[in-house]
Amino acid sequence: MLAGNPLLSLYNAEGDYYDQDDKYAEGWLLDGATSNPVAAMVYNRGQNISKRHTLQANAYLEIQPIQDLKFRSVFGYKMSSSTYRSYNAAYNLSTTSTSAYDKVNQNAQVGYNVTWENTLGYNFKWDAQHAFDVLIGQSIEKWGMGDNISASGGRSIFPNMFDYAWLDNTNPNELSEISIGGSPWNSGALASFFGRVNYNYKETYMASVILRADGSANFARGKRWGYFPSVSAGWVMTNESFMEPVTNWMDFLKIRASWGQNGNASIANFQYIGTIAFDDNNRYYFGDSNSASVGAYRDILPNRDLTWETSEQIDIGLDTRFLSGRLGVVFDWYKKPLRIG
Repeated sequence: MLAGNPLLSLYNAEGDYYDQDDKYAEGWLLDGATSNPVAAMVYNRGQNISKRHTLQANAYLEIQPIQDLKFRSVFGYKMSSSTYRSYNAAYNLSTTSTSAYDKVNQNAQVGYNVTWENTLGYNFKWDAQHAFDVLIGQSIEKWGMGDNISASGGRSIFPNMFDYAWLDNTNPNELSEISIGGSPWNSGALASFFGRVNYNYKETYMASVILRADGSANFARGKRWGYFPSVSAGWVMTNESFMEPVTNWMDFLKIRASWGQNGNASIANFQYIGTIAFDDNNRYYFGDSNSASVGAYRDILPNRDLTWETSEQIDIGLDTRFLSGRLGVVFDWYKKPLRIG
């Protein structure tokens, strides 16, 4: 959001952005800190370009050693990289909004994520009327394997020419006009084991039971694993003989109910560890010295009791179709409370 004084001009008589020199020339004495907000936006953020490249690949293997038994393995890889370049012009817009020299900024990052899932499924029937679908599986996911690098340099040898705004084209006068930084990506990992059993009796009575165990690297040892069950059942009433009198206008009626839990581990890394940070924003003056030294501070207050957030949902509903499918009605009632741990 831009905010400025409505009495301040946007452009001067030459068509350039109105700045501090124009304020002095016109005798602006009201507020020396008042600046041209549009000019500040253009000078600080108006000249930049970003590029992003992504490569995603998946490979799978499927084996059926015996009839109705199927093993499937899927491996996924995603590589992403990006670059950013910007130019900040020199300006003098007010007593508080000024930059004595222009600056070129560049940064780049590259990294990748991997996933691997293995499942074993078996379908079978018992007594020709009871159908079972059984599946067990395991998956792992690891992300954030990458790094960032950034740098900036002052005093471009091609001022106000964005096409030539590269670090090689800067000529800083002193070290304070140079900045270089680098850091790893925020990495993490998730491991899961899961199982599912589906039961179907004559397409009339259906039930499903699922259990999964998820382990997240975001939590301390002893708190990393969460267990999330779910069950569901359905009854197709229109398959019953007592519903035959209404099947001339009601094509389908199914009543269903389910209960289940899901986990959420989306928090920042290392919240269970008391980490120490060093940065230029937190300095300390020792004794009578006028020079500030870089200080260390505890930037995370650890909580080793952090664990999975669990959402629990109960759902009761029905599905109906009438008049040869011309009309359908779906009704759901559900409740979804949250709990931690």
